[in-house]
Amino acid sequence: MKIAHLTSVHHARDTRILYKECTSLAEAGHAVYLVAYGDSFEHHGVKVVGLGEKPRNRFLRIARGAKQVVDKGLALDCQVYHLHDPELLPFIPRLKRAGKKVIFDSHEDVPQQLQEKEWLPARRLVSQVYGRLEKHYLRKADAVIGVTPHLVERLAAINPRTVMVTNYPVLTAVAEIPANAQAHTEAPYLCFVGRVSDIWNHDVIVDVIQNLACVKYVLCGPIDDEDYLAILSKHDKQHKLLYQGVVSQEDRQLLYGKALAGVCWIKPSPNVGGTRGSLGVNKLFEQMAAGIPVICTDFDIWSEIVDRYNCGICVSSGDRKGFRDTVQFLLENREQAQIMGKNGRRAVEEVYNWATQSAILTGLYQGLAEGEIP
Repeated sequence: MKIAHLTSVHHARDTRILYKECTSLAEAGHAVYLVAYGDSFEHHGVKVVGLGEKPRNRFLRIARGAKQVVDKGLALDCQVYHLHDPELLPFIPRLKRAGKKVIFDSHEDVPQQLQEKEWLPARRLVSQVYGRLEKHYLRKADAVIGVTPHLVERLAAINPRTVMVTNYPVLTAVAEIPANAQAHTEAPYLCFVGRVSDIWNHDVIVDVIQNLACVKYVLCGPIDDEDYLAILSKHDKQHKLLYQGVVSQEDRQLLYGKALAGVCWIKPSPNVGGTRGSLGVNKLFEQMAAGIPVICTDFDIWSEIVDRYNCGICVSSGDRKGFRDTVQFLLENREQAQIMGKNGRRAVEEVYNWATQSAILTGLYQGLAEGEIP
């Protein structure tokens, strides 16, 4: 089949869209295009159609960018259009009138996510309006994708042709860390790689490690609000925080390689299923794949994984004493920490890897091709 993935929000090299979904479909023999802002290029058989620089104004991007992406996508005359952004929902009827199959891929629980955006005026009202539009347009889609059980359950009530394709790592892209790598680290550190915001309890972590003589916190990734970094610096009286900005995949692996533990300590919110948690947060599985123990929030889903595989320690969000005790335990029990890391890697190799999700995705497309999905 000839397939177009469309996004006006994500960049062309988005991990889930390009390196996971598009690449898997191209490897399955489909002709795959990705229309996104950025440059045009080709990756593993995927033809990326770049639209140049993304509008800096968020509202301008919403108003014009979505139409531009859809126009360019329709010019490719594909059979299936796979949409990745809330802004693209209103274009589903247009695509259907053109005789196209449409898949909508919900990366987040968008109505809940909108309520958490402090920059958005009247965000509760916007969330309610979006919820109504979501129900209206998703019923017209040929299939819907969600990333975690609570989201899939909600979307399936709107469109029964909903499947879960979650965000596990591509195993070959995450090298296993040598078992003795941490033993050679003179100054042990905790590591976080991802978008830097207060939902990850960074301020609490920085506070806690001030009283742990030898531990530092390596923080990497884009930061939306420079004021937040200044806030973290005020907590860092002992100069324990090392912010390294955006790092390459290779550098990320080097950082994970010598870390005492990876940190995935997000606050509960409706977008991640409250205390139930989400499988769509790929940081947890990337850290497990790297072969290091994880310190993560005690969500139901995550606790079940961590307990089953003994691959880390779960701590209630914001629990300073619990976090401190966890770090102290890992410092004093390095051999056990290495065992946890190996267990996490094994869990990803056996279950929590992209290959398992790629099979679901390609199966969904096969159903569309054979008319099994009406």
